[in-house]
This record gives sequence, structure tokens and C-alpha cells, in this order.
Amino acid sequence: MDKKSVMPFLAVLYGAGFVSAFNENLVSVALVDVMAEFGITAGMAQWLVTGYMITTSIIVVVSAFLVQRFSLRKLFFTASICMIAGEFLCIVLPTYPLVLAARLLQAVGTGFFIPLMMNSVMAVAPREKLGTLLSIGSACIVMGPAFAPVISGAAATFFGWRFIFVFPMVACAVFALMGLKLLHNIGETKRIPLDVFSLILAGIGLTLFVYGIGAVSSNLVVGLVTTVAGLAVLAAFVVRQGRLEVPMLEMSLMRNWRFSISCILVVVSMMMALPMGVLIPLFLVGTHGLSALMAGIAVLPAALINAFTAGMGGRIIDKKGPFPLIPIGYALVLIGLLGMIWGGAVGNLPFVLVACVFVFGGVGFSMNPSQTTGLRILPPPMHPHGISIGNVLILVAASIGTSLYVGVLESAQFHALAQGATEQSAILSGFIAALVVAAIIALVGLIVSIFYAWKNDNKRIAPLLDELAKQFPGPPGVSPGEPGNDGSGEAPLGS
Repeated sequence: MDKKSVMPFLAVLYGAGFVSAFNENLVSVALVDVMAEFGITAGMAQWLVTGYMITTSIIVVVSAFLVQRFSLRKLFFTASICMIAGEFLCIVLPTYPLVLAARLLQAVGTGFFIPLMMNSVMAVAPREKLGTLLSIGSACIVMGPAFAPVISGAAATFFGWRFIFVFPMVACAVFALMGLKLLHNIGETKRIPLDVFSLILAGIGLTLFVYGIGAVSSNLVVGLVTTVAGLAVLAAFVVRQGRLEVPMLEMSLMRNWRFSISCILVVVSMMMALPMGVLIPLFLVGTHGLSALMAGIAVLPAALINAFTAGMGGRIIDKKGPFPLIPIGYALVLIGLLGMIWGGAVGNLPFVLVACVFVFGGVGFSMNPSQTTGLRILPPPMHPHGISIGNVLILVAASIGTSLYVGVLESAQFHALAQGATEQSAILSGFIAALVVAAIIALVGLIVSIFYAWKNDNKRIAPLLDELAKQFPGPPGVSPGEPGNDGSGEAPLGS
């Protein structure tokens, strides 16, 4: 692929990644309206969120198989059709079960888009620009959930809850039309078998685990039992992968300490980002009386800073490596959390919002650089598996982080109310307690990141990368013998 066509090619995939991430955080502002229209409970309405995450997780698990078995264009346009159809059906369908089914159809598209984007970056990016191009994708993924409450909140407020699906439907259609001209197939497909039993195990295990994590705060016994059952089924999935000649997901990658620790650091970063986007609006609405729309707008600057630092972090890691970039990111996260704790305790709202910017800025310096560091030491044939594992862990981290912090917040809030506190001060107590837990997790991430980033600094890891380059000449994703591997440093495009 010539250099002039790389960015338009990736721009379509970045846009699709933004829309899919936007769509994940779309429904939360409309759940009350959905409950009112269909006469359902909060637990039933919540399946628009929980069911979406479960379906997305299952598709992400199987994405390593899909990107090897089917062409880029076929997967991209299949995902586009699922997204556009799902959005339209949610606008017009008359009953809740049908709306839920349409929402799950959207999740299928989301499960395709982000792995496709990341795998394509790994395939066409020159190694010296890998961090930068991955960071742009990461920024798009983070900005999606940040803009969703603002845009969907405005749509629901002025036009009704069904209009929240109009923007992602139109945006996805635009990127699909662009893709007709700008997207081309890369690499070659392989006729590899799909292990149906592995797919069943992944589906059951992820469903039980994600549902159980979400239920812990409302029903501790049911949540714990379901979570443990989900972990047991997922363990069976991992064991089976080790026995298959062609595994659906190459779990043996977790034995590589450089990759596995990078996954841990990505999980910790994700537990700082998305859950904070849930906690802070709860705090703003509960203690300062802001509307959901205004609370979303208040968090938006922090998300924009996250996008900026993610892009800057990608450039830095390409030039300097992960040390001291990743530890600096975690240090900023920790400083920001401590500042939010202090600002909340003294009732200084502007200080809380400024400290929030430090948290999101630090995540930009830590999450994508950690993921890039882990992926770049994998051989190209393992990139789809590494991306799938990382993305599944990101989804799981979002579920765990949100459930953990909201659970801590509610527990501390109920305790404060029992002690005679007012509703506002009880919510504040819960908010601070949740931030303390987050700060402890961030401290662990900081300690681990110092060791990891130092060990994987460019100078220390250069021999490993040189050996990898000798085994797989050309940019990542182009193996010896593939058409177009002429040593020019650019990946071929197929038809």
C-alpha cells in the first residue's frame, strides 16, 4: 500500500471504531424513558447494556478466527449492515423484546469493528509508526463513549429516546459508503476450522461472568455464584484451546510475560477510564444537582485531553519507548485520583474536574502504550490473537471496574445514610470511598509499570525486535512468501 492511501484506508476504520465505541455508551441516558414506555423494571432495561456487552465480548473472542478466515471487506460490510439495521430497528420496533434483539444485532457490528481496526493497523503500519497509529485508534475508541452521553442525552431530551440511534446509524452508513472506495483487502485468508464447542464455552462463560459481575452490587450471593460459574466455564475454554491443533484463541500467549503484563497494565488503565466516566456523572448529579446532559458535558474536556495524550503517547513510544512514558501516565492517574479525593472532601467542584483531567490524561499515556509494547513483541501471525485477548480483557475490565466502584459507592452511601447522613453527603462519602479503591489499584499499576517499562525500553528490547524482524521481514502482518513482500517496507493490498 502506498503511503498516500494508508491514512484514508485507516480513517474509515478509525471512524467505524469511533461509532462502535460511541454505540456502547449510548443507551444509559435513555433507560428511564425505555422503562416508562414499555412498563419494564430497571433490571430488564439494563439488559440493553449488559446484553450488548456480552454479545460484543463473544464476537471479540471469535474475531481472531474471523480476521484470518474472511477478508477485511467482507467483515467490514457485514459489521456495517448489522450496525445500520440494528439502529434502524431500534427506532421503529414496537416491543421491548424486539428492541433488545435489535440492540444485540448492533453489538455484533461493534464486536467486528474494533478488532478489524487494530488488526489493520498492525498489518499496514511501519514498525516505527506503530505506536502513533494505534494511539489514534485508541483515541477514537475513548472519545466515542465520552461524546455518547452528550449527543444521545440531547437527542433524548429534545426528540425522544428513539432518536439516540439516529446519529450512529447515519455515521455508520457514511463510513460504509467511504469504505466502498477506500477499503481494500490485506494479506491472505486461511481455511481454518471453527471449533464450535469453544464458541459455546466462550459464550456461556462470558455471559455468566459479565452478568455475575453486574449483579454483585445488587445481589451479592447470586452475583458471586454466577461469577464463579462463569470463571469455571472460561477456565474450561482456556484448557480446550491448549488441546486444539488450531485454537480459536491462542491462550499460550499469556505465558509470554512481556505480553501478559502488558495486558494487566491495559486492564488497570481501563479500570481508571470508563468507570470514572460512570462515577463522576453520578457524583455531579447526586451532590450538585446537575442534569445527566450537563454532567456528560462536564466530563467531556477530560475525554478530549485523553485523546490528545493518547496521540502524544503514541509518538513518544515510537521514538523513545515505554520508559518513562508509561510510569508517568500512572503517576498522573494516581495524582489525579488523590486530587479528586481531596476536592470532593472539601467540596471544591472545580478542583475535582481539574483533577479528573489528570486521570484521563494519564490513561492516555499508559493504556495504549502498554498495549503497543505487548503487541510489538509478538510474531505477526499472533497479532489477531493478541488483539482479541487484549480487547476481551478491556471489556471485562470495564465491567469489573464499573461494578466494583458502583458497588463500593452504594455500600458506603448506605452506611452513611444509616449513620444519619443526608442524601447528598452520603453520595459524597460513597464517591470518595470508590476513589480510594481506584487509587490503590492505580498505585499497584504504577509500581508494576516502572518495572515493566524499564525492562521493555527500546535499548533493552532491541535485540528481540531485530530477531523478530529477521523471521518476519517487512511490516507486521506480511509474512514471507505473501504477494507484495518485496522488501519495500509497505504492505500489499489485495482486491
